[in-house]
Amino acid sequence: VNGKIFDDVSEDTELMQDSRFFANNLAPQFPMEFLINTGEPEKVLTHDILNRIEQFEDYLLGFDELHRTVSLNTLVKEVHYLFDEDRLNGKTLPDSDQSIAQYVFLLEVNDAEELTRLVDFDYQTARVTAFTEDAGSKRINEIRADISNYLLENFPDEQITVTGTTVLSADLTDKIVYSLAWSIILAVVAISIIMTLLFKNVKMVIISLIPNIMPLLVVAGIMGFLNIDIKPSTAVIFTIALGIAVDDSIHYLARFRIEYLKSGNMSSALHTTTMLTGRAIIITSIILIAGFGTLITSAFTSTAMMGILVCSTIITAVIADLFILPSLFYWLKPKLSIKGDSLPLQ
Repeated sequence: VNGKIFDDVSEDTELMQDSRFFANNLAPQFPMEFLINTGEPEKVLTHDILNRIEQFEDYLLGFDELHRTVSLNTLVKEVHYLFDEDRLNGKTLPDSDQSIAQYVFLLEVNDAEELTRLVDFDYQTARVTAFTEDAGSKRINEIRADISNYLLENFPDEQITVTGTTVLSADLTDKIVYSLAWSIILAVVAISIIMTLLFKNVKMVIISLIPNIMPLLVVAGIMGFLNIDIKPSTAVIFTIALGIAVDDSIHYLARFRIEYLKSGNMSSALHTTTMLTGRAIIITSIILIAGFGTLITSAFTSTAMMGILVCSTIITAVIADLFILPSLFYWLKPKLSIKGDSLPLQ
């Protein structure tokens, strides 16, 4: 599972060119935010807290995906540098809490708007912003896990909140993908119940599920072979695949039940079902392929990929329903209830 903010935008578009320009010349435009709540008013203005924040910023810059950080330290160091006569040590933090308080007071007197973006009104909570590349939700979650361990070790008494565009995007990607996965599981359970009620036979549940699951496995195999990440725009393909496969399977099985109730012979019922329903399945599949095939011409990468994968799914569903499904009848030979009598397939 890996989704990016600019997943659907091609590299040659004006939007991506502007994004790359700012990333290369200033900093990436996607922030990862850290709110450090000390629990006490004015505690942010202590040298201990600011020194730990400085170490935390150095730790953040150790990740290749993070290019720049901004915090209260940024302002305090700048003011301290201006008042330092030697300026030999570069931009550093002052050594005493009193000096820090004086510098912040100067910023307040001069109505520095930047100050209000980095601390709250009573200096209890500090904000640290790290500008992050669009590295993808998988990498962002890995970075978050490493940072969480660091924060637990170095800020044990402070309450830390992690947020920002990159974090929200990663969380949204995971929630959408895993909710779709649960919907597929629920759909499979519902199909099993419906088939059990319709045919009153456990083997028929297996016969109905295998052709429906096959398109999902094929799509997953194609995505793995082509190194396509699972993200909201590609995860929805699995639900489409299941819907198309189930539709074809139910049409086939419902027709087979009618024909078998008429003749009581498996070979005859399968032959008639394949000739009548099979023709309809092929025609509707061709229409669906023609419709979804237009997505392949899209300039958006994910949309074009959806067209390719959905068309592959439809073809797999047709093969599964017209070849695998009849084969399962010959292999498992389920018993169907006909007018109250349970008779084996002939």
